[in-house]
This record gives sequence, C-alpha cells and structure tokens, in this order.
Amino acid sequence: MPDPTSNAPSRESTRGRNKPATVALVLGVVGVVAYPIVLAGIGAIIFSVIGLNRANLMSQFGYAPVGKKQAIGAWSSGCSGSSRWLCSRTTCSSGPAASSSVVRPGCLRLEAGLRSEP
Repeated sequence: MPDPTSNAPSRESTRGRNKPATVALVLGVVGVVAYPIVLAGIGAIIFSVIGLNRANLMSQFGYAPVGKKQAIGAWSSGCSGSSRWLCSRTTCSSGPAASSSVVRPGCLRLEAGLRSEP
C-alpha cells in the first residue's frame, strides 16, 4: 500500500510513459511544420515544461527519467516554431524592406493582404 502523503509517483504511473512529454513533442513538430499555428508551439512549450518536471520527479525517486529527451526536444521545437512565427510577423511589417520594392518570400502572403486592388 503506497503512502498517501508521499510525493513519489506510483508504480502504475511510471510504466515508461510520460504523456505530457509525448504531447509536447507532437505539438512541437506541428508548430515547426505548420508555423502559422502558433498555439501549437506555445502548447509544446507548456507541455514540455510539465513533462520535464515529471521526468525530474521520477529520477528523484529512483525511477528512470522517462520522456526527458522528448520534453527537451519538444521545448526546442516549440520555441523554434513560435519564434519563426513571431519573426515572420514582425520583420514583414517594419524596417527598410517594408518600404522597398524587394519582396521577401516569407512576406508574400502578408503584403498581398495589405495591397489595395486598383
């Protein structure tokens, strides 16, 4: 019978699964591949922190840190996808390239929406 006052994870919950880390990895990949979906990148960052905390808690109590590498990879891909989205939004609307006639490939969609049809 496990001690109900202990913070140690139960044997049933540590069967080699870290669902928050797995969800974070999936959201991180979606955030990188489909970068206009910024919520996937933000969700990947949030779930990767939860998964990393869970993996660290497992290792504190003598279990294998299941999902730690997944959580780290998800965190980096979530940051990458979110920063890619943020940079594409901020660099297209300001700076010297916004007033020039040079159109960058990442800005085609944004500039097409801003142009008025004659």
